[in-house]
Amino acid sequence: MDNSWQSSASGYCGETSLLSAGLLYGQYVPMYMVRQLLADYFVQLWGSDPKNASQALQTMWNNYFGNAWSVDGSPQGDYPGSGNVPLHWFRARAQYYCQVLPQIWRKYEHNKEHKRVLADNAAFEPINAVLQDLRLAYEHFYGQAQNTKANFIPWMKRHVVSGHPVVLGVQDFLAGSNDPDFDHIVVVIGWGSNKPLSNPKYFPEDEIVLIDHGLVVGGQQPHGGAIPYYFRFSMETNNSVKATGGWLADGGCPDPTNPAWNFIMDLGPYRNLTSAMKPAAKGIYTSNTYQLAKSPTQLGKKGSSGNAGFAITGLDKSLSECIPVRIDTDLYYQVPCITTKEATSGKQPKTKQIITHTITIKDLNPDTTYNLWLFTADDTTALRAIPTSDFNAYGKANGLTPVTISNESTFSYKVQHNAGKAVVARCVSASR
Repeated sequence: MDNSWQSSASGYCGETSLLSAGLLYGQYVPMYMVRQLLADYFVQLWGSDPKNASQALQTMWNNYFGNAWSVDGSPQGDYPGSGNVPLHWFRARAQYYCQVLPQIWRKYEHNKEHKRVLADNAAFEPINAVLQDLRLAYEHFYGQAQNTKANFIPWMKRHVVSGHPVVLGVQDFLAGSNDPDFDHIVVVIGWGSNKPLSNPKYFPEDEIVLIDHGLVVGGQQPHGGAIPYYFRFSMETNNSVKATGGWLADGGCPDPTNPAWNFIMDLGPYRNLTSAMKPAAKGIYTSNTYQLAKSPTQLGKKGSSGNAGFAITGLDKSLSECIPVRIDTDLYYQVPCITTKEATSGKQPKTKQIITHTITIKDLNPDTTYNLWLFTADDTTALRAIPTSDFNAYGKANGLTPVTISNESTFSYKVQHNAGKAVVARCVSASR
């Protein structure tokens, strides 16, 4: 019996980050469907033999998870038997294995002679495959030798101030981080500063607003805030907490009622990791809740590869005819969670939840008539089939009816759909 599926309900923070960011660009794609996009990509790379995964996929898997395709011929050694994994086994478990992560891996690796050679996964950028399927434009933070304060934060600030959500990896020190770079993925959507926001430099007193998807304190604002999952952090403060020599209990802290504990990113003093990648017993905690990777001094040491993040800058260039659209939802979670049975089927769990999507379009020309086209998808095949251009001609050819907008500078429209269904809104001039 394969027991590896008993904990298959976790790890959807990357997918939820893309769901959240996509709402700003007029599309709601359930987190399970986002993960399936990546799973489809891995299946596509399998190769021609359904009983034997390609060497390229095995190498890519090694880079993606940091675990080699096992000697038994299975991802992470979970396949219950010897020999190569059959494609149908892998495809059925894709919802478990194919987790969306923000990194772009090295295009080079070292061979047995320790020579730097071009890897056969030179074009392996899995997150890009997902972003392209979602029709989102993006910019990665490149450069593993760059510094958190001098480079990464100014890069992030520039994008957030420009209105671009930034998806990035953070260390969760509240639960006890066990990774030198990140173990949770969040979205930064707001920036505050006493200096002009046009100044891209790092300032210790700057504040950011991020969405953590409910990881901390069950997703409720510890200070009683009105918006679940949203947190406001300052970059540096003197409120660091002395180390106790062990991890903090999950959800626990010295004073849960102290707002300073809950809202400090604390990028000032760093706390080192031990050789086993555990928080050091001596020194101070690097953060009360979340911390960015220690870069560049940790690079190449203790498994660190620096900060990982990307900004979503808009819709893909193929959607250049579209007017910007935003979706707001009346629910901020999806139930039920994925279960073992559903995970092994490779499908998202069925849900009875109905979400009200409020579609908002601003800065319209009142003298222009627009067509708002609404598309839905129940799976990744249907999602990828949604058109990217000539929407009016497509709608006419397929008997679809748009929502007509005229004499409006701002337009709002509500629609309800099952939470497991993707909803994509595209607005174009009616004369195109």
